[in-house]
Amino acid sequence: MARLTEAELWQLVRDRPVAGGQQVIPGTMGPPLPGQTAPGTMGPPTAQTQGQPQPGDTRHIQVGPYDLIQQYDEDYGWVTIASSRAPTPSGGGGGGGAGRPSVEEQIAIIREQERLEAEEAARGREFVAGESRLDRAQRERLEKLARENERRMQLVSSIHDLYGEMLDVQGRAREMKAQLIGNDPLRAAVGLQGGVQRGSTPAQSFMGELGGFIRQPAPDISLTADPNANIGQLSRLAQGLRNRLELPQAPSFGLAHGAQHFALSPGEGVLVGEGRGGEGLSQGTAEVIVQNDDGTIDVIPVRGGAQGGARLTPSQSDRIAQRMTDVQTGVTQPFETLFAGLGFEPGRIPMANRASRGGFWQSPLRPGGFDPLSGAADLQRLGIRPNLVSIDGVTYFFDQEGGLGQRIAPGDFREFGFRPQDVTQLTSESAAALGLNVAPWAGPRLDAAPGLPPSQTVNRLGPLTVNTPHGGQMFLPDPAAIAADFRQLDPGMQTLLVQAYSLAGLTLVDVMDRMDFFTVQGTAVQGQTAALR
Repeated sequence: MARLTEAELWQLVRDRPVAGGQQVIPGTMGPPLPGQTAPGTMGPPTAQTQGQPQPGDTRHIQVGPYDLIQQYDEDYGWVTIASSRAPTPSGGGGGGGAGRPSVEEQIAIIREQERLEAEEAARGREFVAGESRLDRAQRERLEKLARENERRMQLVSSIHDLYGEMLDVQGRAREMKAQLIGNDPLRAAVGLQGGVQRGSTPAQSFMGELGGFIRQPAPDISLTADPNANIGQLSRLAQGLRNRLELPQAPSFGLAHGAQHFALSPGEGVLVGEGRGGEGLSQGTAEVIVQNDDGTIDVIPVRGGAQGGARLTPSQSDRIAQRMTDVQTGVTQPFETLFAGLGFEPGRIPMANRASRGGFWQSPLRPGGFDPLSGAADLQRLGIRPNLVSIDGVTYFFDQEGGLGQRIAPGDFREFGFRPQDVTQLTSESAAALGLNVAPWAGPRLDAAPGLPPSQTVNRLGPLTVNTPHGGQMFLPDPAAIAADFRQLDPGMQTLLVQAYSLAGLTLVDVMDRMDFFTVQGTAVQGQTAALR
């Protein structure tokens, strides 16, 4: 039920006399007149209701047949805010007042209206909050889509850039392959020695890898134009293109250090023969070696009939007779003549295989390695008398002047600057054959980092080895052992040896100084390990 307006309340009060026949005059509503009662005042009496009323004070009075609820206003005095017809003893409300709710009912109605208004306000706040959540979720979706679109555009741009770069790399690979055709120092060295190539050289393997790289079809990048392509698909495409930017790794042996200056190109002839070390070619020994496109080599005498020439092709027996595998033979074959001159059997190369015991020595990188019976003799052929030797599980240091080996405590090994790869593993029999004498567990102990004599290359404590591209290690002779023969080698073989020594840790200056030291023009005195020719 709607509340009475102030005008309606005033009209209701003005038309009804108060108790005692007095009538309420508008604007002069105040405390009850003498003789009037104010039953049902709101709440307990306060100081304000007993004295001067304060704004906001309320009171419940009866004026005639009406119950009034009034509130004190500073400007208007007591203002009736609710009224109802007082009930009669018979239960009726009198004429004209029937059906009007009591004060308690009006208060209940007011509270119900306040509750409904509060619920409506709560629903309004919930609606606003819901709209805010929807707006926030929509903004987040839009921001996510914007980020994904930006990332997608970046990937598309990157894919196109990588595609162009990949085409450039393939172009460089084609140019590199064209420049390397016929540029194979190891293969040329075999031809210059009058041999027939066996196996595959690093340069040939590299050329094959370049060819495979060049023949790879260009990837399909049409995915960049597909609006439904997701970030994951584009990322995988970009990564695949990045992988295509890596050229095959050029071998470290057989192409570096300017070795191409003596390379034998297809169709090119080279004059070889005895006496080519500055004495001129002896009659009847001069030949022309020509490398053909198919890899075969023509050997053509300078004088003599056509029947004097021969075309050599690799045979099955040539490959089977080798200790090394085909891929190893492609690297080691040019050195066979060199090692044969040092006393090795023809076609045999001193190798240290990591995976098997088929080589001459197990790699020094593997502890507890075995030593074949020919180990001492092979070391002597290489001109090597190692300083660091492991004999029956004990590591010793031997100087070049002889004497007992000095034991090295495990804790002192690295402190003295030694490396595990410098240790040569020998049996006691092979060590004795090399003159390496030890007194196990009773000999002297190395108590300081040793100084190397001037006849030994700095930091050269063990054998010189060079890793082959397909596993294993090839031992190199001490430069002193080939000092006299080095200058008689053709320039190509000299370059290969210098490069091999470089990969083993010796510089060109180290190699040449050591060779000069052990030649008749040098300053060395012939000793136990000197190869004086």
